[in-house]
Amino acid sequence: MTKPFLTSVTNRIDAKGRVSVPAHFRAILTADGARDFACFESFQGRYLEGYTKDGMDAFAAKIETLQKYSATRDAFEYAVLGSVHELSFDSEGRVVLPQPLMAYAELSEAATFVGLGDHFEIWKPESFAAKIAEMRRLAAERRHLLDANGEASAKGEGA
Repeated sequence: MTKPFLTSVTNRIDAKGRVSVPAHFRAILTADGARDFACFESFQGRYLEGYTKDGMDAFAAKIETLQKYSATRDAFEYAVLGSVHELSFDSEGRVVLPQPLMAYAELSEAATFVGLGDHFEIWKPESFAAKIAEMRRLAAERRHLLDANGEASAKGEGA
C-alpha cells in the first residue's frame, strides 16, 4: 500500500468551484506523476470518495470479480465506474469540483477532506461534524476490540 491518506482538513471553495486539495493528499495523489485523481458520489451517503489512479484501478478490479450482468455487479458499475470524475490539479494544487458533485455532497462554501487510509472523502463540513461525532461514539463503545498493541482483536466484530 502506498502512504495512507490521514487527517481531516477543511478548505474554502471559491466562486468558480475550485478547492485546494490538502498538501499531504496532493503528495500521495501525484507520487506517480499523475496530475489528477478519481472522484465519485459515494453510494453510502452525501459525500464524495477520492482515489489515486492505482486505488481506483484496484476498486474496478474488485467489481470485475463479480458475476458479469449480475444485479450486484451492475449496481457497482453504475454507482461507481459510471459516475467517476477525473479531477485535475491546477498549478496551485486546486481542483474544480463539477456542479453535479457539489450538488450531490451539498458543498458550497467549504469542503472537508477526510483521509481514510487507501482513499479519502470530501464532505460538507457540517455533515462531517455529525459523522465524526457518531464515529467517535462507536469507536468508544468498541475500544475493547483493540488489544494493547493497537492491533485488531482476533475476536473482531464485523459491524
